[in-house]
Amino acid sequence: MAKKKVSAVVKIQIPAGQASPAPPVGTALGPHGIAIMDFTKAYNAQTENQRGTIVPVEITIYEDRSFTFVLKTPPASVLIRAAAGLEKGSQLPGRGAVGEVTEAQLAEIATTKMPDLNTDDLEQAKQQVAGTARSMGIRVLWEDEAGDELAPLVDADEMAAMVDANEALHAEEAPAAEAPAEASDADADGEGDDS
Repeated sequence: MAKKKVSAVVKIQIPAGQASPAPPVGTALGPHGIAIMDFTKAYNAQTENQRGTIVPVEITIYEDRSFTFVLKTPPASVLIRAAAGLEKGSQLPGRGAVGEVTEAQLAEIATTKMPDLNTDDLEQAKQQVAGTARSMGIRVLWEDEAGDELAPLVDADEMAAMVDANEALHAEEAPAAEAPAEASDADADGEGDDS
């Protein structure tokens, strides 16, 4: 049997069990001419038990307009927000934590995400998920071998002080950098050197 030729691969994130021909599904699949209702019925049947989460899907569309799809794990940000009990992450990450997750929660999320990550090591997966949490303004509470919670290396007040000091440093450097530009403007007006 000859192998089918792939026409396109489409990746979209859809709420589990709630796919419909409306956007984003219809918009993504319509131009490829596949039977959108067939896809939505199959997707909803496979994700019915995961309602309430977003389940990414990778749809392979073939030249004969048939398709196959593979379900992925929910985005790390969705799992982290659920673990921290938050509606959304921080608008200013690095300036204060809007929530916290424990190392145990991080390990659970990393284990869930492992099939879609580029590592098979749980510690590396935890570090990747921790990076996502930090970028969302969510603090990770690491535990040592004895099980005691360790304080984060830098708390929110220290972070804000470092950011303010960095901004002040750059503000001092900016006028010095602008001074030569003013001198070159004077030369352009003919007010500089008469040579």
